[in-house]
Amino acid sequence: MKTSEAVLIAGGSGMIGTRLSERLVEAGYQLRILTRNKKTSIPFEQAEWDPEKNFLENGALNDIDYIINLSGTGIADKPWSEKRKKEIIESRVKPINTLIYHLSNGDYQIKTLISASAIGIYPKNAGQVMNETSLPGSDFLSHSVLEWENALLKASLPESIRKVIMRFGIVLSLKGGAMHEILKPFRFGMAITLGNGRQLVSWVHIDDACRALIHALEKAEVSGIYNVAAPEPVPFKELIDEIAKTKNRTFLKTSVPAFVLKVMMGERAGLVLDSIRASSARFESTGFQFRFPSVYSALKNLLHEDRL
Repeated sequence: MKTSEAVLIAGGSGMIGTRLSERLVEAGYQLRILTRNKKTSIPFEQAEWDPEKNFLENGALNDIDYIINLSGTGIADKPWSEKRKKEIIESRVKPINTLIYHLSNGDYQIKTLISASAIGIYPKNAGQVMNETSLPGSDFLSHSVLEWENALLKASLPESIRKVIMRFGIVLSLKGGAMHEILKPFRFGMAITLGNGRQLVSWVHIDDACRALIHALEKAEVSGIYNVAAPEPVPFKELIDEIAKTKNRTFLKTSVPAFVLKVMMGERAGLVLDSIRASSARFESTGFQFRFPSVYSALKNLLHEDRL
């Protein structure tokens, strides 16, 4: 049990952060959560911060060994107006800038700073395997992720602080995110395919995402940028079909044409229609093994207690 090491989580109340906190405590780590307002519902030590004002509570970084940054507002919940696009980028860049500023102006024992990122940085092309050396795409999503990563990559930090960026695929969880939305029609007896269903989904089970973060934290040789997506990406229609099979029920199958989604969602339609085939071979070469490599194994685990 690692009872002497402490982890500071920014974005600890989100979908990944909540599960990660549980896993870290199970592994014996001490936790401190950064929050804009301290909450009695969070059962861990808390420190206040406000990235909009570059504010970090005095002592927040004291006695911390590792920082995991998961901050960032949702990208799918509101239309992408120019104002919203700015909010999306700033919600990712300002937290990193705040952490960097305070790290650079104090004497701390931080060993590692890990920041979440996304495979959305890549061009949307199912026929090409994207690895960490692939060039970024040219759409807004790619641009926003690039800005997010550059905030850390271009930061001046002591060489003793190891920097890790983890580009996650679509995180599958019943607690929120894409999976939560995909399951909504199933609760009304419908299995809905978006577009032609051939768009490729690079995904990762929530527990594998958390295990990957802890692996990066514990392995000193893990440094730089890594994709974190299960080794078996799946076409969207196959994902929908596997959910129906896993629940062993009959659902009314239908689809929403791509042009309808584009009218309804505008630029955001790319989130559900574009394809990315991301390879995690580099991360696996550090010794990480996915507990849920296939969408079948992931859905069986996630849905075994869910009532559709």
